[in-house]
Amino acid sequence: MISKVLPAVAAVTNRLPLGLRRSYGDLSNRILDTSSVYRTLRSTVAEMGSALLDFSRTPSTPVEERLYEFARLIRPVTSPSLSLLRVGAATDGAYVMQAFAGADAAISIGVGHDVSWDQELARHGIPVYLFDPTVAGLPSEVPGGLFYKIGLGDRARVAGTDMAGMDLRSLGDILQLTGKATSNQLILKIDVEGAEWDALHDVDFAQFQQVLIEMHDLSRLRDAEASVAVLKTVRSLAKTHAPVHVHGNNESPFSRFDRYWFPDVIEISFVRKAGIVDYTPAVSLRTDFDQPPNPLYPDYDMTGLLTIVP
Repeated sequence: MISKVLPAVAAVTNRLPLGLRRSYGDLSNRILDTSSVYRTLRSTVAEMGSALLDFSRTPSTPVEERLYEFARLIRPVTSPSLSLLRVGAATDGAYVMQAFAGADAAISIGVGHDVSWDQELARHGIPVYLFDPTVAGLPSEVPGGLFYKIGLGDRARVAGTDMAGMDLRSLGDILQLTGKATSNQLILKIDVEGAEWDALHDVDFAQFQQVLIEMHDLSRLRDAEASVAVLKTVRSLAKTHAPVHVHGNNESPFSRFDRYWFPDVIEISFVRKAGIVDYTPAVSLRTDFDQPPNPLYPDYDMTGLLTIVP
């Protein structure tokens, strides 16, 4: 039964307009979650995937080399100067980040149905600029927040897709709209369902004190051409920022990369290196802040990242 339901749900979901896809996906997941067989299967897959996350073997194929480089660039660091906190809802919609004192503004790209992160920053007096072309407006009020029905992306690359016709801008153009283009004390949060790779691969991130991003479609690293933008983006981030927290999204599958395995979606927090004193490679992962996006299933254990030699 499950083998018939899953492809049917995926087929229907993929035919929906982008703005409805997330809501329908949430509903279909809730329906499937009522099946004890499906729940057992999902839990088993999560536990197996976590156990398979291991980089102790030297990469031996181009696919493994690409994933290994990506994983090495996001392997977290630690420092006595880091003061991490979880900001946002109890499950999905929250991000782990450095204490945000001194930020001029927050640029929040990808609103969806949750603005708990934005609301918390706004309550601390930080101006929040929100962008999303797939929703009519904010799902709830963000004090002082400004919403733009504009998205991050490359219009030339979405021709013929369900994003064609949406108002998509470069990150530079989005910053110009906020009036904060010259500030070097900005917080950038991005959750744009995979559109990040066409829009961020040539960005200089130096002006952002923090970059919080949900990275989607990491299975792209299996393909030589599709992987180029992914690796360019994380290489650019690594020039100026250090990863301080990584969390696998348990709503996403584990993907196979020859002998390696890795989640298809992760949430990752970067802090500008200039703001971290004496940072060193982490010898353990901070998991005390983590909550699984789907609380019905085990969280992904990302400890395997530590098998990478820094």
